[in-house]
Amino acid sequence: MIFPFACSPGRRLAGAWFALLTFALTPGLAAALPAEELEDRVDDISELLDTQLPGALGRSVVSVRFMPRLGDLRNREFLRLPLELRYGLNERTDLWLGLSSFVPNPSRRGPDHRSGPGVARVELRRELRLPARWNLRADGGVEVRAPLGRPPELLSDGFAQLETVFSAVRPLPGTRDGVGFLNLRHNWGLPYPSRPAEVLRARRSADTEVVPGILYQPGAVGAFLEHHFRRIREEGKYFSAPETRLGVRWEIPVTRSRALFLPGYWQAELAYRHFHLRRLDSEFASGVVARVGWNLGLKGRPLNQLQRMLAPFKTRAAAPAPQLPPPR
Repeated sequence: MIFPFACSPGRRLAGAWFALLTFALTPGLAAALPAEELEDRVDDISELLDTQLPGALGRSVVSVRFMPRLGDLRNREFLRLPLELRYGLNERTDLWLGLSSFVPNPSRRGPDHRSGPGVARVELRRELRLPARWNLRADGGVEVRAPLGRPPELLSDGFAQLETVFSAVRPLPGTRDGVGFLNLRHNWGLPYPSRPAEVLRARRSADTEVVPGILYQPGAVGAFLEHHFRRIREEGKYFSAPETRLGVRWEIPVTRSRALFLPGYWQAELAYRHFHLRRLDSEFASGVVARVGWNLGLKGRPLNQLQRMLAPFKTRAAAPAPQLPPPR
């Protein structure tokens, strides 16, 4: 299902969708949850495909994520291999460093069948202080992305980008396992590096996106629904590109990953997407998006947590030291 802006039924559906999310996110309409429970519910889910959710790691906590784009094996000449390092500067502020490199796709050939460093990313995000009665978590941040070398056009338009992001999450009324989320972002295309004047005019100079959604995660397996309202300015003209995603996510149990000698935490996401590009002619596209993520999360005291994750791979635990009887 898609909600095009120019269609009257689509506007009605979009209005109903926003009414639902307003009900979910408006203070006072959902039963209040303890702050610790709300934090635990969303801390381990920082992203749904490309949609970021709020939550800070904490001071001096490190998280390393590797998220290969498996869908590229089917429809692109290269395979993206994003690697992300996240570091907690303090209790409310996180620093993100990322590199989206790419390698040749062994199943496809063409001009983009090559490898390279891709795109570098630096982001600073801070969790906002909100009244407890709102029962709402939110954060905002600034992100800078820059191409390294000459990555494929489908990976980058060749220019640096500056992006502002705001995200919020709130428990859904009537359930203790569901949350409603809202993600807002605006992207500016920067005139760097220098290019000929006609290339500068043709670049994507603005990209605005509003993403409301619902996530229901009662256990290891959950489901989510989100809709992307997107408006793009390219070559001096505006056009819309709405998209709807319906998917499932699986938090792979640690016992299974350790049995396969895989350290850290693993999750898999599978979604059906319907895309509608509204330029001079309407273009529709549908397909399945799959993603597997690996998170080497170091929570609490990083050294102790790392030792706990490596414990299953040791041949045998060290024997405890003998205890001497207490003196009489």
